[in-house]
Amino acid sequence: MKRTFVFPLFIILTQNAFALDCRMIDDSCPAGCGWYETTRSCIACPPGTYSAGGKSSCADCYRPNEGADWTDEDPGMVDEYSCPWTLTCGENAYFDKESGQCTSCGDNYTSIYHDKGGFTMEFRGTGQEEFNRLAEQYSHDIVCEPNVKQIQLSPGTQFNTDDNNLWPGTTDVYYTKGVYYKYDTGFRMDNSAIGSWGTKLPDNALQTTNHLKTFLGYAENANMCSTGKLVFDSNGNFTSDDYDLSNVPLSLVACWENNAIGINYFMNKKSGDDVVTETLKRYCMVNDEAGQLEYYEDGKLTGNECVAMEYDTSKYYVEPGKVFSHYELRCQSPGTGFEPCGDVTVPNKIPVPVSTVILSPVFSDCPAGYYCNAGDQQSCPPGTTSDAGATSIDDCEMRGGPNGVKFCDSIGCFHLPAGTVIKPYQP
Repeated sequence: MKRTFVFPLFIILTQNAFALDCRMIDDSCPAGCGWYETTRSCIACPPGTYSAGGKSSCADCYRPNEGADWTDEDPGMVDEYSCPWTLTCGENAYFDKESGQCTSCGDNYTSIYHDKGGFTMEFRGTGQEEFNRLAEQYSHDIVCEPNVKQIQLSPGTQFNTDDNNLWPGTTDVYYTKGVYYKYDTGFRMDNSAIGSWGTKLPDNALQTTNHLKTFLGYAENANMCSTGKLVFDSNGNFTSDDYDLSNVPLSLVACWENNAIGINYFMNKKSGDDVVTETLKRYCMVNDEAGQLEYYEDGKLTGNECVAMEYDTSKYYVEPGKVFSHYELRCQSPGTGFEPCGDVTVPNKIPVPVSTVILSPVFSDCPAGYYCNAGDQQSCPPGTTSDAGATSIDDCEMRGGPNGVKFCDSIGCFHLPAGTVIKPYQP
């Protein structure tokens, strides 16, 4: 919790408000007056010095460091710790006890008084005890607030879905996101003063894994995606315990791994007088450089045996309230048009003879309790639900049910009477 202080601080001493009477008493100087052998007389100790009286000369008072200035208070201090001094700190600084100096908050911090227009902090005190109190009250931990910066989480290595029709059902799924980071504290989706900072990326800062690509995490640049040098994994956790957060760039890229699609099909071969049906299988995935599906084997794209497999671009757009379900195969035999091969889930069995296969994505209604837009499926907030086909969080509602229900959120709890429905849901 941030601590608030009234600032600046002035401590004004009233001791010796009137001129000292330094006349000798019983051949001794009164307190606050020092004996000067050259004049054989008592003289009021000037600012920054003191004397306990007697035949003692004026000695230097305690002050925290050479940067402290003696005040122009009346002279005549009586002990080492009674001389008033001032320390003045410029903007974006704090009072450091170890060095006794006004010290910069540092590159990753800003003084809580920094936005006051060149605000300076003037501390006035006397002695070591007062110095220690001020140093504690205006220490680095209290005065210096960790900086907040916004990190852009860019799409990274996948194609631009708006320009490439090889990506049915992925419109607006892989988009640029942003997250705020508070130095040495954590992450949040906003930088307001309310709320806690988590030690990992928030869930809504992570990308959604698609049926064609799997989200691996975020890296500092796209080249690091291929080497596996991630800053965050797919769950938003740091991949290295000793990662220096002060060096996190203002932009990170999402790393993706292409998913292999397994295609089973049959080929008739004649063996003697018999026709033998041989089951074959091809693994195909997108070649990012070529922008097309190619044959995949042993972790590598080895050829274009899958070029004949195409996507049905007529179903590129995902209607609100829908989510990807499966591919419908449409097959073309030599000399014929395309005919449905059947609604089956990949991997599929393709009847022969087939020269070209079209994979047409099928989208089903968003399930109850969720809302779906552009193929992205999100759960309704806790305590709410939705009917199938919901398109946004506004379709999520609180339902009292037959006996009523106790609904709680971050603000508090309340009772929803039986039969009551609150829609749309307002967080």
